[in-house]
Amino acid sequence: GVTGGVTEAVIRHVLGTVTTEQIASVAECGVRGLEGIKAFEVKAGDLTLKIAVASGLGNADKLIEKIESGEEFFHFVEIMACPGGCIGGGGQPEACFEQKQLRNQGMFIADEDCTLRSSEQNTALDGVYNLLRGRAHELLHVHYPDHGHE
Repeated sequence: GVTGGVTEAVIRHVLGTVTTEQIASVAECGVRGLEGIKAFEVKAGDLTLKIAVASGLGNADKLIEKIESGEEFFHFVEIMACPGGCIGGGGQPEACFEQKQLRNQGMFIADEDCTLRSSEQNTALDGVYNLLRGRAHELLHVHYPDHGHE
């Protein structure tokens, strides 16, 4: 996906859970774009969430330093290792900046065309949730042995 995609899903879920108000468009709240660090607020009624999205590990390090120093505070932080998100990462066909922008735009168009606006509306996931019920930890967590390396 694109940088900020998880954040968009969280915003949609939280707003649908804690308020009946919706922002006009999640896309317009500041989450989208190829900037290395995006910081913004989402307001709905009395609720104000401070959110940050970092793209690329160098930017993630800068953001974490600001948070640890107390210079910044956020309720929610998304970090993507690949600049621009997985869609622009090493697992994708090599592309120039303009091609990555087009990929991002394609994802955004698909999102706007989708009738499901939040994760909990996706009934296709019901079967997965039922399968994982009570077994999520066993199936989704990996444990590595301690080999004594620092």
